[in-house]
Amino acid sequence: ENPLRIDVDPPRQAEAIGLLDVFVGIDLFRGFSLGRAREILQVARSVHYTAGAMIIKEGSLGDAFYIIKSGVASVRSGGEEIKRYQAGDYFGETALIRNKPRNADVVAQTDLNLVEIDRYDFLYLLRGTDISVRLLRLAQMREERSWDLFRTNTALNLLTSAQKTQLQSFMDVVETKEGDLLWTSGEAAGAAYLIDEGRVALEGYSDGLRPYGSASFLGEIDAIVSGGATTGSARVVEAGRVFCLTRTDLVRWFDENP
Repeated sequence: ENPLRIDVDPPRQAEAIGLLDVFVGIDLFRGFSLGRAREILQVARSVHYTAGAMIIKEGSLGDAFYIIKSGVASVRSGGEEIKRYQAGDYFGETALIRNKPRNADVVAQTDLNLVEIDRYDFLYLLRGTDISVRLLRLAQMREERSWDLFRTNTALNLLTSAQKTQLQSFMDVVETKEGDLLWTSGEAAGAAYLIDEGRVALEGYSDGLRPYGSASFLGEIDAIVSGGATTGSARVVEAGRVFCLTRTDLVRWFDENP
């Protein structure tokens, strides 16, 4: 009923701790060594944008990478909002990795506090890691319509933007032909699939299942998590393509997002 407020001076390392906390919260950088943490502190800086400010202009050259500490950013193309990013999300990496102009505007929807790293410092941080490979995959997925499929799927739509981005960084595009088997009954469960185009029928499961189409997420999740065998098969009945998530990546994603 009578709370006491004790004012204390923040530790001298408060700003450094805050910067490192931002990086620890991003799956890409969790495996960084202590030596890399020192490099982060040397190249990262905190910046602030007021609501309505233009952070990235579509068509401009990529010169920085950004992580959101607090606030909401709106990603727009042709004047239409594509998505929103919030605390824990990052953006700007595609133009840096692929050395291409920015493919969308990013505007501060609210007041924004960001961590900013210049292009060459960012690329220097990635040396000797597999992060650049994952970011190239993510860049491809961001050009695909995987984000739209997330929004259409009733389960995946509930994920945060950071969780969706992490899933995108694990995805590979697989073209499918009629008759292809995504998995076979009795074999070790090796992957799950998000259908982009075409239809897939499940065989050996409950009767009456209709073929699944665009935005369906298919996989024997229990078998994937346990490393067990599948109890049925998944057969392509209409050619198209799917986004594949391997068991290794999916289990890692589940571990980090229980």
